[in-house]
Amino acid sequence: MSVTVFVTHSSLTDMNAEVKLSSELSVADVKKKLESRCGTAPQHQHLTLLAPAGKVIASLDDDAAMLSAIATSDGLTLHVTDLDPDSVAASLAATSVDDVAKVELSSDAAAARKAEFAKFKKASKPPVDEEHLADEAAALVVGAACSGAGKPGTVRFVGKIPEIAPGWWAGVEYSEAVGKNDGAVKGVRYFTCPENTGGFLRPDKVEMS
Repeated sequence: MSVTVFVTHSSLTDMNAEVKLSSELSVADVKKKLESRCGTAPQHQHLTLLAPAGKVIASLDDDAAMLSAIATSDGLTLHVTDLDPDSVAASLAATSVDDVAKVELSSDAAAARKAEFAKFKKASKPPVDEEHLADEAAALVVGAACSGAGKPGTVRFVGKIPEIAPGWWAGVEYSEAVGKNDGAVKGVRYFTCPENTGGFLRPDKVEMS
């Protein structure tokens, strides 16, 4: 099982990377993986899990805690606070562009570089289209018992949620208060359930019981 989160950083304000992580990772393992993304060493990272609207869900203080018990749905934000007083990331963020030597490219060279980068980006990360996981979504039945991210619940919604990301999503009402919402995302309601019993997942993470 895996979960997709958006990673932000206290110093790298433009960073908002979509990262897919195994639910079997511990918080310590997650920090190691994030080091290559943001440059902050694991021992200097403090992680905070945020809802799409920015509300704090949990402070990940226990390095031994499992991600599966904390991040139960896709689309959440994992914010990295850099606690390193000699942080390279912070130094780079504070560096003025006026201090950086500029390289002038001819118009032809610039166009070639842009085309090369676009080709690499397209090859390395296929875009998520509006019908992403449509087949998996078609197999889900609203009102039926299910297992969402390994936790028992009931399918309450199947459809698209533009507030999160393109493609198909499933809304699950969990049997216990292990969710992150009450069936609404960024002010838009897709189903109704008690607070902290709702969650939104990609259809491939929901299994019919």
